[in-house]
Amino acid sequence: MSDEDAACGKSTTRRPIALEARGEHLDGRRFSPSIARNKHVVREAFLSIMPNAGEVLEIASGTGEHGAHIVAGAPGLSWTYSDIDPPSRTSQQAWIAHEGHHRLQGPLRVDASAPDWGEGERSWDGLFCANMIHIAPFSVAEGLLAGAGRLLPVNGQLFLYGPF
Repeated sequence: MSDEDAACGKSTTRRPIALEARGEHLDGRRFSPSIARNKHVVREAFLSIMPNAGEVLEIASGTGEHGAHIVAGAPGLSWTYSDIDPPSRTSQQAWIAHEGHHRLQGPLRVDASAPDWGEGERSWDGLFCANMIHIAPFSVAEGLLAGAGRLLPVNGQLFLYGPF
């Protein structure tokens, strides 16, 4: 684990990245109580306004549950997970293995506050970000919007959930 990865479990205020206890399945998938409460509504909203085909990058994918649930309702959609948090990326890998299809990919290590998103620095049909910008430092929200401006095509869309 890099020094950068070791430090990412807490924000600059030393609070943990996840603000709730998360359960874990024996296969490594993690589960969030808040996602259990809202995953159907989020998927319905996503499928009504976002691309149902193409490639979406999820920023700060957390447990990986949103991507797995949304992709299940959109057979033409390819979803790439990303996160700075190593335990979250481990959970995302477990969701990919559990779902067993090629439409879930990643996870990439993307720091949304960085001016370059490394492997994520390419064109996407959509970006998805849930439950991040209202708890992360403001520089992360600014970086997310800058990244959307750089990486989304003219008709590309950014879906934000959680802060409103």
